[in-house]
Amino acid sequence: EDLILKRINDPHLSVLDLADEMAASERKVYRMIKKISGLTPYELIKEVRWQFLENYLRNNKVRTATEAAQLIGMNNVSSFAAQYEKRFGNSFKSVLEE
Repeated sequence: EDLILKRINDPHLSVLDLADEMAASERKVYRMIKKISGLTPYELIKEVRWQFLENYLRNNKVRTATEAAQLIGMNNVSSFAAQYEKRFGNSFKSVLEE
């Protein structure tokens, strides 16, 4: 998780990057992450990003969807908003209005 947090806003963060940082093969990293978390590396990256964003939202540090998307490495704000709604069950706009 620390490796992901170091590059939380990097839209190109991949399993290969994690493997390089851990000095392990992609396959080994995949197996380790799956065994520890029950998630694939891609799913873990997404989950850590969502949790990071939730922390920022709780502390009122995000003011716009664009800012939130960029914070977690997503360049497409429309895609971010759709994924946010799918993940949390309410629109990002409604969260900002609270």
